Amino acid sequence: MSSEAPFLPAPDYEWEDYEERAAIMEIEGGLPREEAEREAAKIVAREPKIVAEARTILRSAPAPRQRKVRYTAPELLALDTSAPAQLWDGFLPTNDIALFVGVQGKGKSTLMRELSIAIARRDTSFLTRPLNVRNGKVVYVKGEGGVIHFARILKRYGGVMPEGFILIDGCRLTLQEVHSEIEAELKRGAADMIVFDSLGNFYTGEQNSNSDAQNFLREFAYCAEDSCVLFIHHIGKSGHHESPDIKFVQGAGGFTQRARAVVMMVGNDSENRRWLRLAKEDNVSEEFRKELLCVEFREGSYTSDGNRWPIEQVAEQLRPVKPEAGNTVHALREQARIMREAGDSIGQIAERLHKSKSTIQDWTKGIVRLEPGSVREPNGQTERPNAGQIDLKMASVRSAESLAKRPNERQKKNGNSQPTRRLELKSRAKKNDK
Repeated sequence: MSSEAPFLPAPDYEWEDYEERAAIMEIEGGLPREEAEREAAKIVAREPKIVAEARTILRSAPAPRQRKVRYTAPELLALDTSAPAQLWDGFLPTNDIALFVGVQGKGKSTLMRELSIAIARRDTSFLTRPLNVRNGKVVYVKGEGGVIHFARILKRYGGVMPEGFILIDGCRLTLQEVHSEIEAELKRGAADMIVFDSLGNFYTGEQNSNSDAQNFLREFAYCAEDSCVLFIHHIGKSGHHESPDIKFVQGAGGFTQRARAVVMMVGNDSENRRWLRLAKEDNVSEEFRKELLCVEFREGSYTSDGNRWPIEQVAEQLRPVKPEAGNTVHALREQARIMREAGDSIGQIAERLHKSKSTIQDWTKGIVRLEPGSVREPNGQTERPNAGQIDLKMASVRSAESLAKRPNERQKKNGNSQPTRRLELKSRAKKNDK
C-alpha cells in the first residue's frame, strides 16, 4: 500500500475519526475499501500505525449491498414477477415513482393518510378499489406541520392505529438525512408505499428545470424498486378550473416525465364532491383515463360508491361561467334565479357566476331550492317547468345581455361618446345666446 504514502503523515487526530469516515464511505457510500480509505485520509490525518489498525477493523466490516444493473434475457425471464402490478387497483403501481396531484386545500393529504392507514391495516379495498397489500407497512414522510398536529389528526379517525404506519418528521431533517432514515426503516422491513407530503418541501432545485426534477426523483430509485414512492404535489393556478391534465401539474415537466403514474384529484369550491383521474400511466391501468372515480369528502373523511363520471362531464362541473363584458347586474341576477330554480346550491351559483354567496342569497331570496327541475310557484305548488318555459327564461337573460351591449356598440360606432355630447351642449348654448 505504498501508493497511499502521501496521505499518511500528520498524526493530528484520533484514529476513531478516520475509521468512522472510511466506514461510512465504504458501507453506506458503496466505495471500494481502498478508495474509501484514501478519501477518508484527505479529511483526517493520522499515524501509519493507526492506519493499519483501522484497515484491520474495516476489513471485517460487511461488504456494501451491490445492486445488479446488468441483466441478460434469460435472467430477466427468471425474475419473480408474481407480485401484483398495482398496489391500489386502477391508480397506483406496486413499485416505482408516482405523483398524487391536486389543488391546494382540496384534501390531498387527507386522502393519502387514509390510503396509508388502509394499507398498513391490510385492508382489501379503499374507496371501492382493490388493494394488493404485501407488507402492511407505509412510511409517511411529513414535510410540513408539527408532530402533535399530526397526532391530533390521527386520533380523529378513532380505533387502534396499525403499527405498520410509520411517520418520519422530515421537517427537522435535511434531504440526505431523510434518505438515511428511509434506508434504516427499510432495513427493519419492506414497505408497500413511501409517501412524501409534499414534494415542494423536499425539492431544492429550480422549479422549472427538467434536469433538476429528474435528477431529484432519480435519487429515490433505491427505494422505488420494491415500494411505491408517492409524492403529493400541486396543480398550477391555470388548471384550477380545467379538466385534469398533466400539463397543469406545477413546475417542471420532468416530474411527470419521470413518474410512472400521475393521479390527479379535482373538485370545485362549493361541493364535497371530488374526482380522481389517472392522468398518466405507464403500464398501470387505463381504467380511469376517460372516466373519473367520484368520491365524497364529508366530516373530514372520504367515501365512495364507485360512481364514474365521463371526463367531459367533470370538466363542465369545474369550469365557471365567466360573465361577458356586456352583462348587467339584472342579467346575472336573472341567471342566478334560473340556476337556483333548477336546483343548484348557493355555493355552486356563486362559483359559476364569480359572485359572493351573500350576493347570490340576496338575488335568489324567496326561491326555495327543490329537486333539480322543480320550481316553487307563488301559489305554493311545485311544478316542473317544460322546455318552453326554460327557453323563455333563457331568452330573457339573452335579451338583458343584448340591451347591456347596445351602449358599447354605439360607442364603438361613434367613437368616444362623451366628447360628442359636450360638443352638442356647447352648440345648443350658443344658439340660446343668439
